[in-house]
Amino acid sequence: MALIKCPECQSEISKSAASCPKCGKPLKKKSSGLGCLLALILSALVVWGIYESEKESPTSSQIEQMQKLKEPGQSLTDTARRLRRMSKRFNMSLEKIVALDMFYHEQGLTLDDLEKDLLLKNIK
Repeated sequence: MALIKCPECQSEISKSAASCPKCGKPLKKKSSGLGCLLALILSALVVWGIYESEKESPTSSQIEQMQKLKEPGQSLTDTARRLRRMSKRFNMSLEKIVALDMFYHEQGLTLDDLEKDLLLKNIK
């Protein structure tokens, strides 16, 4: 059993004592910091979970539209990823990007053409 000196009366007391048995001074326990670390990790996980849950996922009708719009040689997954990136890049909803891509597709234009126009004109 380790002994320490009471900061008030200088008596030797047990390191695990909550207070000095002689003078009654409460002893402060040193925090290991483990609780703070766990709280920080838990907070980070909650923030990450909220971020992940709010990612915009395509609806079934958008997936059907993307199947019609996918470029030759590209998978549906590649097309969906590209449309999602464009949605974030140009701060537009995925639904609006898909609608614009459908319009461009009907005109015989490609997703590359849409992206160029969004870069040049910043279509809203």
